[in-house]
Amino acid sequence: MHATEMGYKIAKASRYPTLALTGGYINAYIPNFITVTNAINGGISLKYSITGAIHASHAMHEASARQQQAEVSKQLLTDQISVEIKQKYLKYQETIEKLAITQTAIEQAQENYQITDNKYKNGLVILSDYLDADVLLLQARINYATTKADSMIAYFELQESTGNLQ
Repeated sequence: MHATEMGYKIAKASRYPTLALTGGYINAYIPNFITVTNAINGGISLKYSITGAIHASHAMHEASARQQQAEVSKQLLTDQISVEIKQKYLKYQETIEKLAITQTAIEQAQENYQITDNKYKNGLVILSDYLDADVLLLQARINYATTKADSMIAYFELQESTGNLQ
């Protein structure tokens, strides 16, 4: 039972009358005044407060509103968590796709470098074309390493948002 439900039940209970049972025992001796031996007394009282019932009605409405607010907040939080997990998953999928693209870029840059290297050795291209091919290959490898790091970060963020990472 949640605290909001308890608040509603407490407010509802104050609408009803209260019943009290009392009891007592006395054995008294006061010299030259009174002597009471083994006296037992008891009583029942019933009390109902009209103003308490009116205030209870207001308190019940407030408790009900708090309970509804707590439910809405809980649903909102659940929705936010769901959206966050989906966003992290999509980001992770995007980095995986980008990783495949950068791998293909490395393969193309290596092929281009080998062709340019052969042409340079045969004197068909100038040094700047050869160095450009080398720079493109290096840039492709750097992009792959960066994308791999990004995909690892995205993976661990996804694990964290799903609660699988401590």
